[in-house]
Amino acid sequence: IDLSGWSPKYFSPELVQHANTQLKKKMLFGSDFPLISPDRWIDDFKKAGFRPGVEPLILKENARSLFAR
Repeated sequence: IDLSGWSPKYFSPELVQHANTQLKKKMLFGSDFPLISPDRWIDDFKKAGFRPGVEPLILKENARSLFAR
């Protein structure tokens, strides 16, 4: 799941719940630049309720794993 196209402050509780559990290795950060600056997106992401261990997966590690194949 690519999370681009909307600010994390609008993510549904269900999306966050599933991202924190069974979908944590299936989600990718996506830029909304220039509509939403990267700084604002990351700030909203940190307030959205993702578990600390899930943040690096979504922001970097899942993409790294995908492109390493």
